[in-house]
Amino acid sequence: MSNKKSYNEHELYLPDHCCIQYESEEERRLREDKDRLYSQTPEKAKEKIRLLQRKLIYTGMFLTRKGLYEEADDFVNSHMDEPVPFEDEW
Repeated sequence: MSNKKSYNEHELYLPDHCCIQYESEEERRLREDKDRLYSQTPEKAKEKIRLLQRKLIYTGMFLTRKGLYEEADDFVNSHMDEPVPFEDEW
């Protein structure tokens, strides 16, 4: 019995072995859309998004340290469909 792999077997084995990941057509399209949207987003909006992301992450860390994360997450999930104050001002 031979341990030699066929060309097709090598084609399937090498990407996994070398940690190469091929993206599907849909994954490529989504990545390109995301890249396009990012490049079209004004710098001021990107700065605001980064600030809001930081606030969200640090708020989550604080709630976790205080043992309140699950309670806060339940509260947020139960109110997600409701408008927030001043939402219409955007």
